[in-house]
Amino acid sequence: MSSPLITQEVRWFLDGDPPQPVKRWFFKDCPGDWLSFADSRTDVYLIFPESEAINIKQRNGHSLELKWRESILGVWQIGDHSGQVERWRKWIEDGSFSPESLQQFSEDWWVEAHKTRWQRQYRGVRYELTQLQSDRRTSWSLAYELESSPPNYSHLAAVVCDTLKSYPDNHLCQSSSYSYTHWLIH
Repeated sequence: MSSPLITQEVRWFLDGDPPQPVKRWFFKDCPGDWLSFADSRTDVYLIFPESEAINIKQRNGHSLELKWRESILGVWQIGDHSGQVERWRKWIEDGSFSPESLQQFSEDWWVEAHKTRWQRQYRGVRYELTQLQSDRRTSWSLAYELESSPPNYSHLAAVVCDTLKSYPDNHLCQSSSYSYTHWLIH
């Protein structure tokens, strides 16, 4: 496995499809450079219902990614929006991963998530709009991630604030701000 990456993240999940004003905002009004446009894939998550602090996924049938939430940094108020900020350690398998090694886990523990993701970067912070589909629900997500060691929370907060200035829809709130693991379990 690779050396761990340290990330600070804030994400929101909302039911249904992304509203057209949100798509227009993300595609046309947001600052930054495009990293990917309509990247579609299926990730398979290994769920441990007792812990939302562990995130193991097989990305698009190839690499294995392990994330461990080090801490919940609290809820930030960002203009009219609020979101839970978390610090994660992430390891990505370096290519020697064998999918057969995970067959020991029950099929009931695996959840597929089909994703179409649009990703941008602004001042070193990646942010994405993602359409999600699991067997339980259809949702969309807006997420921000900064790889930084030591953590640079003020930089992340400034970028989130800058990009959300023109956000067109209802306020993003704490009750819809949580991790992928939470979205998959609930």
